[in-house]
Amino acid sequence: WYQRRVRGVIKQLQAKTSGLDFSSFSLFLTQLSDIVEEHMGGTSGALYTIGLTAAAGQVRISGDMPCDKVTRTLLTECLDSAVHAVVKYGKAQEGDCTMLDVLCPVLRVMELNKEADLKTLTAMCSKAADTGVLKT
Repeated sequence: WYQRRVRGVIKQLQAKTSGLDFSSFSLFLTQLSDIVEEHMGGTSGALYTIGLTAAAGQVRISGDMPCDKVTRTLLTECLDSAVHAVVKYGKAQEGDCTMLDVLCPVLRVMELNKEADLKTLTAMCSKAADTGVLKT
């Protein structure tokens, strides 16, 4: 069920790529949130929507920019905002076998490795996410 919903979101993103606004990262996140809300459904869909909405709000606070100018610092701030929103509204914590078991380790990697080159950071985040998935 979950994989089918995720594939539905990906299909919508591919279909709407030309209609997405990449000139504003906050608007892009809002558009992504709308797609997830419409096509994912269930509690996970609602929580992803909440997280993406919180991330978009963080971009507006930090200063909006085009998607191709987004910094690691802003991405880390966005993920932090998303995690806090999911904790607040989902009433879960890391260790409860939820998406937080994936998101929190990735956030820690991003916070602790601000100087890592992008390739290394991406690999470290991927490994943290893979390890976290096994806890859900």
